[in-house]
Amino acid sequence: MTKLYYFIVLLFISVSANAQYNWEIGGGLGVSNYLGDIGGGAGEAKNSVADLKMNQSKLSVTAFSRYRFSHRIALGAFLTYGRIAGEDANSENRSRRGRNLSFRNDLFELAIRADVALYTNYDVGRKGYYNPDFKLYLFLGVAGLYSNPQANALSDGEWHNLRELKTEGQFDPYSQIVFAIPGGLGFFFTYDRVNRFGFEAQYTLPFSDYLDDVSTVYADPAILPNDLSIELANRRPELDESEDVPAPQNYTAGNKRGNPDNIDSYMFLRVYYSRVLRGKSGYYKRGQYNFLHRKNRKRRKSRAKF
Repeated sequence: MTKLYYFIVLLFISVSANAQYNWEIGGGLGVSNYLGDIGGGAGEAKNSVADLKMNQSKLSVTAFSRYRFSHRIALGAFLTYGRIAGEDANSENRSRRGRNLSFRNDLFELAIRADVALYTNYDVGRKGYYNPDFKLYLFLGVAGLYSNPQANALSDGEWHNLRELKTEGQFDPYSQIVFAIPGGLGFFFTYDRVNRFGFEAQYTLPFSDYLDDVSTVYADPAILPNDLSIELANRRPELDESEDVPAPQNYTAGNKRGNPDNIDSYMFLRVYYSRVLRGKSGYYKRGQYNFLHRKNRKRRKSRAKF
């Protein structure tokens, strides 16, 4: 009975100690890329990896905090900055090269997401040290996204916000705050219980087709707000007529400018480091562990007094 009592207490100590390592904070660096109407491969835009242009990858930075509820489930808050960009000039598609649009967009994404472990190895290398351990996981969440597409004008060489220019003749400008769904796959190694090194591949589907300011058809220049809007709405006139692209009349009012059936999306690849925080525990302050040592304590002998 005494051995069972000691075993239960030791098990409780172990669980209490592990519970102290649930929080982590960290940061990561990586690249961002975009799938949408601008740029892409030789065929029709697919918004798939087949349209991915690695030379358009840009820097991304992430800061996060994550809480582990169990060995399988964690919940985290992630703030990510990433620039996405695209140029029709980089496409093998003649029609898109003739359209000649380009953009950049500095995205700020705040995501709340759940991580679910697919595989865990607590003793990598089977050396008996249990250091490091390894975890492979899926994640899915919800996010709020700040989006502000810009284009560089040939007329003045400056970058301009496209939303306010209403380049497709929108009556109301599209929202800069976008709801999105991020998801992906990641893994990490944990050294000495507190140093965590990981990698993630994230795909985000926003509920907007205007990350690149392109979605529907060319607007009538007469309804556009100013000359700058006219210039950035249709950039076919900037090309030399000797180039192997469709004729200018293919890029006039009413003709297809984008595809609203394929909404824009983007991806992050990141490496990260996080520090697992050891929380405060009152267990050792309350003295419950002292009973383990009572057996070894010398009891003071008292003498009978008459």
